[in-house]
Amino acid sequence: MRKMDIAKMARMIMLRGVGYQQAEIAEELEVVPATISYQLKRLRKLAEEHGPKDIFEYYIKGLKLKRG
Repeated sequence: MRKMDIAKMARMIMLRGVGYQQAEIAEELEVVPATISYQLKRLRKLAEEHGPKDIFEYYIKGLKLKRG
């Protein structure tokens, strides 16, 4: 399963930010490593479109993405 809720996404971002490897994150979140790989690629694309700060605020702080 590749879909994760916002809470798991926020935890994934936090774990990656403090240096966890993808396999460690997958184990911590109880998902397969392919899910982490997919979600990180997806986040990278979103960050390119909206900016890393907006993506971080959306997942970590619960703020809405700006459309535009």
